[in-house]
Amino acid sequence: MAQRSEGLVMVVLGGPRLPYLRSSTVPIGGPISGTIELDGITFRDSGAGDWLGFYDWLRTSDNQLIGVRVTLDPGISELRLQLPAPNVEIDTTSRKVLVFFSGRRDYDEQKSDDQDFGDNRLFYGDDGSVLMTFNPPAG
Repeated sequence: MAQRSEGLVMVVLGGPRLPYLRSSTVPIGGPISGTIELDGITFRDSGAGDWLGFYDWLRTSDNQLIGVRVTLDPGISELRLQLPAPNVEIDTTSRKVLVFFSGRRDYDEQKSDDQDFGDNRLFYGDDGSVLMTFNPPAG
């Protein structure tokens, strides 16, 4: 899992690998180019803008960060809601995407109610994977 970041953090989904969290050097509120290179994969901006919806960092009762939940804005139709990825749960009715960084699912709802927003972009990898950017979790 990523260390506390002064820049945006990225969550990568797809392929046989578990979703993972990475720090970046992109400053919060800073410009992001149309592509991001990461682990040999080129990710291209989907064009959805920097607002996908609200997001919550999923934390356990002992405050361990185990995932992120994105509540997609109704105007976002770009996300591939059928993305086959391990540790990703998608509810197309409520438009919630839950991403877990391990097999743990025991998040504490009260400690996971950030309602963060902004700097939340969607990128598609040339290998079919997905990358999302976020402001780093507090704490």
